Amino acid sequence: MTQEHLWAELMTDLTEAQVSALQSSMESVMFAPRSVLFRQGTLSSTVFIIASGRVRLSIISEAGDEFSPNLVEEGGLLGLAAALLHRPRSVSATAVGPVHARTVSVETIEAYMMQVPVFGRNIARLLAKFTVEHVARSGFLVSGASTPLFPGSQIHG
Repeated sequence: MTQEHLWAELMTDLTEAQVSALQSSMESVMFAPRSVLFRQGTLSSTVFIIASGRVRLSIISEAGDEFSPNLVEEGGLLGLAAALLHRPRSVSATAVGPVHARTVSVETIEAYMMQVPVFGRNIARLLAKFTVEHVARSGFLVSGASTPLFPGSQIHG
């Protein structure tokens, strides 16, 4: 699953008024190239929606090795699962070039999930997709399968 347009998936079936209400609770933030949006291990209380630019995700292993698993572009969503679980972030995020992001607090997201059930449904579906894709990737590492473990999966061996 690519990160692009995940925010749009969360807006599926919401009315214009519902989308506007949620967007009015967001803050607009600009990041210069190589600026850190957040660091691995910090507590997550904010979700980032990338409005423009590219963000590099990186993980530092216990041995100190850095791995960059992904680039997130416009429409990408950062920090949703960690924020909802009130857990530390599992990755660091750094602006590749100039980045414009919108941020929303986990408290706002949780309240909106209660007020607008379809938004809560969209969050559940998105997190379920992440889970299926993660299991599919893990299954390939274990079994060496060359076909998707789940119908419709975008992950192939």
